[in-house]
Amino acid sequence: MDIAGYELAQNPKAILDNWNINTNRWLKQHVYLRLDGAGGPLPTLLTFATSALWHGFYPGYYATFISGSLYVMAGRKIRRHVRPLLMSPHNTAVIAHSRLKTVYDFAGWLLTQAGVNYVSVAFVLLSPPRFLAGWHHVGYYGHVMLIVVFAAFRVGDVAGYLDRVRQQRIRRAAKVY
Repeated sequence: MDIAGYELAQNPKAILDNWNINTNRWLKQHVYLRLDGAGGPLPTLLTFATSALWHGFYPGYYATFISGSLYVMAGRKIRRHVRPLLMSPHNTAVIAHSRLKTVYDFAGWLLTQAGVNYVSVAFVLLSPPRFLAGWHHVGYYGHVMLIVVFAAFRVGDVAGYLDRVRQQRIRRAAKVY
């Protein structure tokens, strides 16, 4: 485990990359990459389901890992469409240094930590009545966040809008130079 990497992770993938590193490497190599050709959410879902199976047969493991897979997929969507807006329009490898980037980084860290803490309730409490009661006491905020992200990208076409904004930035930057 990379403790600093885990504690400072700004997205769900980064937090997983720093937790149980050897197991995650094995899962990536022997499950995810073999399913990657299937496309869509299937490789991610089956990799997380394999990890749940590895842990045992308590329902809390499956609730944790399936919810975790949804967090990873939501994080990918946000990173793919929001982060480029914070990059220099001339070179996507250069990150713009701005207050907005600092806010993005902090929000990513905060939401990642909140998400992990939320889904971990099921991992610890194991039985559905117990972990559902735990999630109920916090208003199911983790699943509400997931619904908002997926609905915004699916129904609200946030991805298309953000991509258009980015293309406009690139065109404006090209006129300046």
